[in-house]
Amino acid sequence: MKGLWLLTRRNLTYHSGRTLILVACLALSVFVPVATQVLVRHFDHQLRARAVATPLVAGAGAQKLDLTLEALYFREADLDPLRWKDFERIRSQGMGLAVPLHATHHARGRSLLGTTPEYFEQRGLVPATGTLPLMVGDVVLGARMARDLELSVGDELFSDPVALYDISKPASFRLLVCGILAERGERDDLAAFVDIKTAWVLDGLYHGHKAAADIATEDPDLIIGREGDDRTGSMAISGALIEENVMDTATVDSFHFHGNQDELPLSSVLVWPGSHKDRTLLKARVNDWPGLQMVTPIDVIDELMAKVVRVKGVLDRLAVLLAGSTGMLIALVLALSLRLRRGELMTLNRIGCARGTVVQLVLLEILVVVGASLLIATLATIATVTWTPHLVEMLP
Repeated sequence: MKGLWLLTRRNLTYHSGRTLILVACLALSVFVPVATQVLVRHFDHQLRARAVATPLVAGAGAQKLDLTLEALYFREADLDPLRWKDFERIRSQGMGLAVPLHATHHARGRSLLGTTPEYFEQRGLVPATGTLPLMVGDVVLGARMARDLELSVGDELFSDPVALYDISKPASFRLLVCGILAERGERDDLAAFVDIKTAWVLDGLYHGHKAAADIATEDPDLIIGREGDDRTGSMAISGALIEENVMDTATVDSFHFHGNQDELPLSSVLVWPGSHKDRTLLKARVNDWPGLQMVTPIDVIDELMAKVVRVKGVLDRLAVLLAGSTGMLIALVLALSLRLRRGELMTLNRIGCARGTVVQLVLLEILVVVGASLLIATLATIATVTWTPHLVEMLP
């Protein structure tokens, strides 16, 4: 048997190119259907778990999937914004807990979400260190975001500019890291959270600057209009005024809002109804309001997964075809190889090797190729299982 192993190793090494091609083809034909099954199962589990934990989502427009993925997974979507008055209207129905969500900003390329303390309660998010946002300008980071960006409590984090080359848009705002959330293995680990008013500051709707009277004294060129006298009148300030980009004890009193608070924007409203009856009634009412819709995330995810399963069915059929073609390729290669090795096999017979020994030699070579292929496919599958959470993050 030792001699057979030596001959097998020498033959496979000598024809290394052919051996590698056979091993790669076999490993791929095994790995593809297994990896597809693993990814789809994990994708389905992750989507469903978060959808079940969020009974209702309200938003504007008619794109149910975009609304659901933005509210649950913070994926950017070109949706019309809700207004604060819509949130108040939903909350006034008294059929559950309504939580506003503002999901249009980013920091270092990661989602920067504006919300209220109720969001953390419903998601079971607690700080591992530090606190939740206590004032405008505070930010609490998800565990993985803090680890990836190497940030800790007390560090500063600048928001990404709304429009990099448009000076009329709000600039980056300096946020103070007030806490790091405990890791949950969910999408929240990859995001940062601020108070809802901080999100409006990033929109440029809340802003801070010196009092108009002080500006008129220090730099009168920035005053472009007046009404009444300096004591009781008002002043129009030039857009060239540089607004505060940080809120602290020295600047907090200068922040203010111009306009109607009912019109302040939101991305969506998450709702945890008090009962199944409340869920049904509230969804029916909101869907009857012009310009608004309320969806059940698990229903939307079921529709999405039905499409994914259909695609997987096509991939499974292709995998069968791949396996069949690979099997025929291997059979052809072996047949041609045996024909080319006819002289070698005849020599083995002439020096005393039994016919059964020659058959064992050929079978042993096939066994080594198949075994190496299965080993590579197994290692690749283990790697896929290990990295599946990271791969699934890129799928929605």
